[in-house]
Parts: sequence; C-alpha cells; structure tokens
Amino acid sequence: MKRVIAIYRWGLILITGFVLLFLPKLAQAEIHAETIEYKDGEVILEGYLAYDDSIKEKRPGVLVVHEWTGINDYIKQRVNQLAEEGYIAFAADIYGKSIRPQNKEEAAKQAGIYRADRKLMRRRVQAGLACLKKNPITDPSRIAAIGYCFGGGVVLELARSGADVEGVVSFHGNLDTPNPEDAGMIKAKVLVLHGADDPHVPMRQVKDFEREMDRANVDWRMVSYKGAVHSFTNPASGNDPSTGAAYNKEADMNSWKEMIAFFNKIFHDYNWPLEAMANITDTSGKEVGKVLFRENEGRGVTIDLKLHSFLPGRHAFHIHEFPVCDAPDFKSAGGHFNPYGKQHGFLNEKGHHAGDLPNIIVEENGNCQMSFTTTQITLRKDKENSILRKFGTSLVIHELPDDYFTDPAGGGGKRLACGTIKEVEVKR
Repeated sequence: MKRVIAIYRWGLILITGFVLLFLPKLAQAEIHAETIEYKDGEVILEGYLAYDDSIKEKRPGVLVVHEWTGINDYIKQRVNQLAEEGYIAFAADIYGKSIRPQNKEEAAKQAGIYRADRKLMRRRVQAGLACLKKNPITDPSRIAAIGYCFGGGVVLELARSGADVEGVVSFHGNLDTPNPEDAGMIKAKVLVLHGADDPHVPMRQVKDFEREMDRANVDWRMVSYKGAVHSFTNPASGNDPSTGAAYNKEADMNSWKEMIAFFNKIFHDYNWPLEAMANITDTSGKEVGKVLFRENEGRGVTIDLKLHSFLPGRHAFHIHEFPVCDAPDFKSAGGHFNPYGKQHGFLNEKGHHAGDLPNIIVEENGNCQMSFTTTQITLRKDKENSILRKFGTSLVIHELPDDYFTDPAGGGGKRLACGTIKEVEVKR
C-alpha cells in the first residue's frame, strides 16, 4: 500500500509528489522587533526586544545576555528565534548604549570591567530583567534568562543574586564566581550547556561549580558536548577548534533543543513528546480507523491516519470544535476548529481554519494511510490553538473532497465518520 505524506505550513501542501503552493494567501505570524532604551541609574542602556505579534495572550519572557562583543546581529538572531518559539525575548545591554566592542581587545576590556565587579554586573542584568518584566505582554511569573560566553557567566550571577526567575541557561559560559556562598540564594533551575573541550573553562572550574551547586542544593544540570570548544554556538567563531573557540553545528543544534525542552518543563510542565489519538467510527458505530497526533519540541503536530473498510475516493478531513460524535450525522461535532476566527479553506483570502486539513485519499480496497504535519494546532493545553483544550475537539471525515475555498466547510457534504481527540499519556 502506498504511503501518502502531506506537509503543510503557511499553505504548502505536498501530496504524493504534487505540490500546491497557496502563498501568499495564508496569514503568517509577524515578528515585531525594536530597540528599547532603559537605564541603570543614570547610565543609558539599549536593548533589543522581539515577539510574535500574532499571539494575543501574555507569554513567558526570556532575557538574553550577549557575548563579550555586546549586542550584535548574532544576539539579535537568537532573540528573534526565541520570538518565533512563542516567547517575548529581550537582549539586555550590559555595557551601555553605543558601547559595542569592535575587536578582541575592546571586548576583553569591557568584559573585564564587569567580571572584576560582580555587584555592577548583577545590577546591569537586573536592570534588563526589570525592563522585560514590565512589558505588558510578558507574564512576569514565567521568566528565564540565557547567556552566551560572557553572558553565560552573567546569567549565573543573576541566579546567584537570588533573582526571581524560573530558570537560567548558560551557553559555553564562565562558571567561576568570587562569591560561591551566594549559590544559597538561587531560586532558579540551572542548565549549563558546556563544550567538553573548552580551554577557557578548565575542568577545575567545572568541578568547583559542581561542588558549589551541590552544596547549595540547587536544581541544576550540565550537558557537555564532546569535541566542542568555546563559543560553539556562534558561526562567526570559525571552524578551527585548535584556536580554543570554534563553531560546532551539532552542539549548537542540540544545545538549542536542550534549552527548549528546559523551557517547556519550567514554563509549562511539558515532557516531550506530547501525543493524542482518535478512534474513527462510521455512521453505524463501526470503528474504521485510528488517528495519532504527535508533537515533538513544539515544532508542529504530525497527524498519522490509518483507515480500513472505508468508502474509496477523496474525502474532506477536518478537526471540529466539539468532542462529541453522535451518529448518524455527527452534527454534534459542531463546526471546524477555528480559534482565530478565520474563514475556511487554504485558497480563501480570509482563511484558513486551524482545523483545516488536506483531503485524504482512500484506495479501492477501502484502505488509507496518510501523514500530515501542521503548525496550525498544538497539543499544549495552555495555548489558544490547542486541540486538547478544556472543551476538547474531534475529527470528521466527509463524503466529498474539500475545495479548499468555500466557507464554512469546503463543500465536503455529509459527515461519514468521526472520532473524539483524547490525550495519550506517553510512557518514558
């Protein structure tokens, strides 16, 4: 039996080799970015803020602290990436407005000022934290801080200051502190993402940090990446590990995933993957298939459909708004799942519903096996577009194919099958 795979994001559908591009008709999320002036006493600072303005509710905030080169395009890229993940992210300016080192000597001089004065370092990062917390779309009860190299050491000092944050993440940062006893004030969970071969953070410093965390009974974890040296997340570091600082693509990607998993745990109590399923029954109450939903690390939901003994041909396939499948007409499932108030159809300028899915193709023997990946829904219960929301959802298969245009249902005709969507507890 052929396996049909469909992938759609922002209107791209791929089915058995045929590609339909619906761009630019589908609405896309917009990342809002701006520079923000704020102060530490009389010192003017200039940070960089980004968030997805398609999200209406408050969301967790992530404070980002720069490398020793200050706020630059690399740090702004990281802030934008966090915004794409659904956070409001703010790059704190430790050095001050217009202080942007242009070479290693200038960077070392600036970083040295704050490494020599941890009280000043803490005050500067706390000023950035205060700026992020006061933003009206930030949920002040869900804040984390991350830092790169110099910034990694800074966010650890933020934690040592007793700051009210849920977690801190250090990427190839310095672990030393002149005040190890301050670890007793740490409230946050601590994640250290470390290059195992980093010459700038020798094993003695690692061991001292481990003892510091354990003595203070901190909830901490360190992940060391084999073959990675200092600055392993920044492509501008070059590709020669013998210099002590070099980019490592694998460590970069894996450390980012580690951070996202950490955030999902501290902010949402998620453990990936998330799964849900629906048993599909026809109008007579006979089970004709199953659908499995799987979301891994928040990057879309994969929908695997298997049908048997079903009417051959092409059929509309949608997520509906109520978890009720009363035969024989399944009208109890309500309309399409549509949390953002769109019209129906991938080809509709005012569409599409979050619950819109590509047509399914049932073979002459009544079997169908298809896979879809969509970014329009989630299994995270606290999200507006969650199909596991409090009131639940369902899946409906229609008699006719969806024309991807006609509002409200695409001309799919009668409802032939239905299944309520239920959470699956994943065994780990």
